[in-house]
Amino acid sequence: MRLDGPHDPQAGVGVAAVVHGWLGKDILDTYTTEGHPVAARLLQNTRAQIALMRPDPQTRALWEMFSDLMALDDAHRYVAGMDVSGTTWATTTGSSAPCART
Repeated sequence: MRLDGPHDPQAGVGVAAVVHGWLGKDILDTYTTEGHPVAARLLQNTRAQIALMRPDPQTRALWEMFSDLMALDDAHRYVAGMDVSGTTWATTTGSSAPCART
């Protein structure tokens, strides 16, 4: 899994814009604003997957209930639509934008 997300190309463009004087240095602060929520979602999803792999009876019961929920269309769409890859991210304006992978 790639963890570099959409910010590597963006960071390069931002640094170039600052160097050339097209944008102020504050544009570089958006990396933290935009990147941290993506990383937090990835970490939360990873922890949930690990938790569902525990071999104890309580986790098995949770796993079975989760499996039943996944049979529901809304739950299935929600989980399938989770973006944990970093290919979309919340920008400082609150919108989502696709990332062109290179």
